[in-house]
Amino acid sequence: MAYKSRSSVGPTATGYGYGNVWGQQTLPGSSEEIETFSHNLRNLGQGDIGGPFWLKRDMWNYVLPHISGGWADGSQLCISTGIAPVQPFSEPSNSEMITKGATAISRTIPTAPSFESLTAMSEIVRDGIPSAIGVSSWRERTNVAKGAGSEYLNYKFGWVPLISDMRNFAHTVKNHNKILTAMRAGSDKVTRVGYHFPSSSSHESLQGGAFTYFPGNNGISTAASASYTADLSSETWFNGAFTYHLPVASSQVGRAQRYAELADKLLGIKPTPSNVWNAAPWTWAMDWFTNAGDIMTNISELGQNGLVLRYGYIMSSVKVTERILVGAQNPAWSGSVSAGSLEHVREYKKRLQSTPYGFGVLGSELTHAQEAIIVALGLTYGHGGKG
Repeated sequence: MAYKSRSSVGPTATGYGYGNVWGQQTLPGSSEEIETFSHNLRNLGQGDIGGPFWLKRDMWNYVLPHISGGWADGSQLCISTGIAPVQPFSEPSNSEMITKGATAISRTIPTAPSFESLTAMSEIVRDGIPSAIGVSSWRERTNVAKGAGSEYLNYKFGWVPLISDMRNFAHTVKNHNKILTAMRAGSDKVTRVGYHFPSSSSHESLQGGAFTYFPGNNGISTAASASYTADLSSETWFNGAFTYHLPVASSQVGRAQRYAELADKLLGIKPTPSNVWNAAPWTWAMDWFTNAGDIMTNISELGQNGLVLRYGYIMSSVKVTERILVGAQNPAWSGSVSAGSLEHVREYKKRLQSTPYGFGVLGSELTHAQEAIIVALGLTYGHGGKG
């Protein structure tokens, strides 16, 4: 762990009276704290460069009102912040970020069943072959329609619903092939992902009064018209890189491609009973169900032991900027006073690192197989941060 901090003082305001120094006041400056863990800059531009990170900044900027003329000529006045509301400034906790990190991982897993065809596979695996009874009746339903002559288009023979069922099924199979092919292409490679939660922002604006006063607050001060604004922004995002191994044999990929070709036929042919009968080798649909079950089984195993994060970070940034703008004045006790401003910026950033199996996962919770995968890939655990 490395911890660094730095700070700087603000300007020194000086008040004059008849050419003499009546008082001085050093105003708040800027401060910054940074805590980092094991950043490997050798990987800059190539991948993960390291670990948890925590930063807090507190910055002040001033344009001090100046007095021109009168007995206090050349004085620099300070601006009081006491009457201005303070915008809430909430630093996200580790638990909040870990919860969001888990959500981000679940929404970016490259092997997640995100398409309806994979949902259908899951139902088949859970419910078994009875879910496919409708498919097994397609051939007989088509045969009945063939023998019905000119009446085959009648709904009582079920032809229109049958065509709809077959085309929906074929569309699912065709897209299933694309998903499987893409998953196969990504196996044993690094898949980089990102997820951004909805950002939030707010703006507050008030008109009112403020006080300008001599350095050291020696009792000479004056009310001034002023405006107050506050802007708050907050965002949280995730970046990571997955590695997975998909133990799907080439023959399974090939079968999926053949099924997709058959599905194209059913999507493109003129839907007459004879055309459907001639185009469809009736065993392919049932074979596809079996193949889908194999794939879902593999994905299930993959989710337990094959899929890991090479790196994963959940990051949060909060920033509040408050400003007070004071108008020019002409106080009775001295010359004219120029306009001035005060700006206070508070910024907080945090980054937490995931373990190869997600946020909040401890080493004692891993199986031996999971530990073996981590060792084989040369991965390490993340560290916590402040908060």
